[in-house]
Amino acid sequence: MLKIKKIYNYPKVKSWAILSRSGDRAELYYYYKPRMNTIRKYYHMEDYIMLDLCLETLKNKSIYYAKRKMGFAVTEELFEMVIKLLRFQGYIKYANILEQNTTSELMKPIIKKESE
Repeated sequence: MLKIKKIYNYPKVKSWAILSRSGDRAELYYYYKPRMNTIRKYYHMEDYIMLDLCLETLKNKSIYYAKRKMGFAVTEELFEMVIKLLRFQGYIKYANILEQNTTSELMKPIIKKESE
């Protein structure tokens, strides 16, 4: 009975995960947007301790979706930073899963810049 329940609920769980991923992307985009200059500074200095503190929420969400075999990226720049941070901390398995499953659509910015 339990196995039938899991099979029955799988499409609902997967759909909910895809919807929540969209919400997480938007939420994290607005969270990190004003902090990008500081994050870039730590990234270029290769200060992984401070980078981990700055990107902790994004790293945890990325691992959450990697465990579910789903890709996750807020922006292409943040994606590269998180992958490098995960590899530095020894989460190579999750970094590989994210690189394989993150599509180019997830790399695109959430909001298009207005042309002036």
